[in-house]
Amino acid sequence: MMVTKTRPGVQAEMDLLPEPVARFIEEHKSLIYPLKLLEPGWAGQLALEEAEYIAWHLARDAKLRRLWHIRRRKRYPLQLIAERACPADPAEARRLITNAINVRTAQAHRRKAPP
Repeated sequence: MMVTKTRPGVQAEMDLLPEPVARFIEEHKSLIYPLKLLEPGWAGQLALEEAEYIAWHLARDAKLRRLWHIRRRKRYPLQLIAERACPADPAEARRLITNAINVRTAQAHRRKAPP
């Protein structure tokens, strides 16, 4: 059995994260990718999990909001984040993230439907 050392409180921080954000961080153990993802225009077209990861950080970091040119809000629309992440083709980025949201919603409704 392999034991890994972590900073005290890291697991407690991970437990507080929303499930999609925690899953995204677990899938990408490298710190470089998640940090680069927070730079506007670096990632291009975003996957839904990437947009949720960015939204989670925008809600907590005023400097990051200024960097993304997004004002403080209660919610950060994933479509807006997708547009800012892909300045070359914001309309296509908005369409793709909207489709991903619709697919996830449809999957959630199918799971809830009684047999």
